[in-house]
Amino acid sequence: MTFWRDGIDPEQDAGDILITRGDWVDSSRDNRKIPYKLYVPKNTEVELPLVIWSHGLGGGRDGAGFLSRFIASHGYAVLNIQHLGTDIGLWMGKSGHPWDAIRATKITDEVKIARFNDVDFVLKQLDSLDAPIDTNRLGMSGHSMGAMTTQVMAGQKFRNKSYKSSAFKAFIAYSHMPCRDDSKAPYADMDQPILLMTGTEDDSPVDGYDYTARMEVFNQMPETTAKKAIILNDGDHMVFAGSRGQLAGYDKIPLHENIIKIASLAWWDYYLKGHKAAKEWLDNDFQRWCAAELA
Repeated sequence: MTFWRDGIDPEQDAGDILITRGDWVDSSRDNRKIPYKLYVPKNTEVELPLVIWSHGLGGGRDGAGFLSRFIASHGYAVLNIQHLGTDIGLWMGKSGHPWDAIRATKITDEVKIARFNDVDFVLKQLDSLDAPIDTNRLGMSGHSMGAMTTQVMAGQKFRNKSYKSSAFKAFIAYSHMPCRDDSKAPYADMDQPILLMTGTEDDSPVDGYDYTARMEVFNQMPETTAKKAIILNDGDHMVFAGSRGQLAGYDKIPLHENIIKIASLAWWDYYLKGHKAAKEWLDNDFQRWCAAELA
């Protein structure tokens, strides 16, 4: 089965990419540091749509490299940002298993709000990047707590307050998180295009809820929202992050990573590049392609 355009192969990147790392410092928030990792196609001269990626609890800017490389190779800038207070600093250099240290950490509302403010700060720094970025074509994505950050940018309320950003044209939330605070109708303002991805084994390593609880987000968003949910049969929590943590591996990881890459690329190609064929393929051919890959 062919894809919506030439040059797509889930098994390999479409071309060479350039990776740069750096740190921004927000002087308005006690010199808070925001490390970043930028992926761009090599030798590009055209302006690129940019996708921000936000990591999960205990993660960092090096997460989901398999996905960031693939998307960047197809003509995007991908900016992985790191949030201090919920990053690798929770476990790095500490005794015991990382997940034990992560679970023992109390994450306050202030720490979560700092994530939302990180995104707003990063948006103001894009012109400083040494890359041709089209700031009129921005996407936001993230995994687990990064998915929650993405959902909040898309309009999900946090403690009955909105942190919605108008900068983004579309969103992808991997292992999306249901609202568990006291917000009333927390999903009512999520009216921008959003793709949600989870798996039947996507249990929260911290809170314990399963993928059916995650689907609350999709089910309670407005029906008029351009929303789509993909559930990977046997897919677990860490497959979206490209690392395993404490979870054992499973046979479908290569297939699931390919599905994640292709679905994400189709979503961005339509909403950030205007390729109508990408949306048509995702709506009409995606499931058939998945079935063929499983055969």
